[in-house]
Amino acid sequence: EFMGYILYDPGAWPESPICQKISWRITEPWRPEYTPEEVERLQRIKEAAREESEKERKRRSYEELLKFLGIEKA
Repeated sequence: EFMGYILYDPGAWPESPICQKISWRITEPWRPEYTPEEVERLQRIKEAAREESEKERKRRSYEELLKFLGIEKA
């Protein structure tokens, strides 16, 4: 018993284990080794971030202009 709970070991899980490689050997840390799929995915992420930051910059600029003109956004 621990803090009002009964603790026990349920034993081995009846299903097969989930085995995945969780690390890799890094020979040249300044040159990451990406698969073509990873390169494409990273490029899409960068493009989406750039588009979003551009939209945010335009929105702030628009809001500043409205404020300067004395127009309240509805």
